[in-house]
Amino acid sequence: MYLHGKGRNLDLEIHFFTAGAAYAKGRFSSYSQFWVLDLDNGFGLSQSFGYQLGKKLTLNAFANQTLSTGDFIWTVGLNRSF
Repeated sequence: MYLHGKGRNLDLEIHFFTAGAAYAKGRFSSYSQFWVLDLDNGFGLSQSFGYQLGKKLTLNAFANQTLSTGDFIWTVGLNRSF
């Protein structure tokens, strides 16, 4: 996917590119992504995982490694559908 953004006052122009792959088997799902953002020359990898605990309950995890700065961010959540 490619996104192009241009500021209203034309002082800001951003390009974002991402490529990803999804995998699912049984109760497990995964999505891997490589991304490039030309703002501050950022690039990195992200990974999300999901595991279905029941019909309405899913455990989710997300991790993002910004390779250009060394920043690492992660989160874990529980999703309940009604």
